[in-house]
Amino acid sequence: MKDILTAIAVTLSILVSLGQLDPNMTVGELINLYGPQPQTTSVEREATEVVVPEVMENSIPKPTEEAPHIVINEPVVPEAIPTEPITPEVTLTIGESAVPEPVPTVEPVTPEVTLTIGDSSYSEADAKAIAKVMHAEAKGLNAVQKRAVGWCILNRVEDWGGTIRGVAESSAFVSSGSYTEEELALANEVLTSWTVDGPRDLPEGYYYFNGNGEQNFFRKELSGERLSLM
Repeated sequence: MKDILTAIAVTLSILVSLGQLDPNMTVGELINLYGPQPQTTSVEREATEVVVPEVMENSIPKPTEEAPHIVINEPVVPEAIPTEPITPEVTLTIGESAVPEPVPTVEPVTPEVTLTIGDSSYSEADAKAIAKVMHAEAKGLNAVQKRAVGWCILNRVEDWGGTIRGVAESSAFVSSGSYTEEELALANEVLTSWTVDGPRDLPEGYYYFNGNGEQNFFRKELSGERLSLM
């Protein structure tokens, strides 16, 4: 006990020397300062505690998405249609000239003339048809022989009817696909004389002929007497 009191006295002396203890302090004050402190009751601790209420996760409202704006029966306005005509662009090259498309040449259609006995009219197509027979039946022969071939065709037209072109292109004569300008002129001479009842190179009534390459022989009948023209 003596040792405990001695230790306390030394400790107090040290505290006084350090300035941490007032030497005029009473024993009661010393006990209150360094003695054991009374514990607070559970009721006092609960009074000092701050109770924070638990916040529920679902108590905070979440922001809601904005609902889409829907318009019912809104009239549809059609786009305006341009009224100005659209002109296509034309690209021109310097120095380029427009070349017109060639216009096809259409030969005039010569009406075919149907002749009756005693009629004497003809067309250019008739003259060409006779010239083609002259070229095929009397090629290389003289003008008289060629004109006689034309008159043989006209004898058939006068007595048997039909058209000049129809008779000339029939199977009774050989028709060539070509003719010379001379033969076309001779055909026109025959037709001109025929229309004015002019001179004839072959008498009436001769409807057939054949040749030997040097001249043609004309007949009234296939087996009848032949007429030779030089």
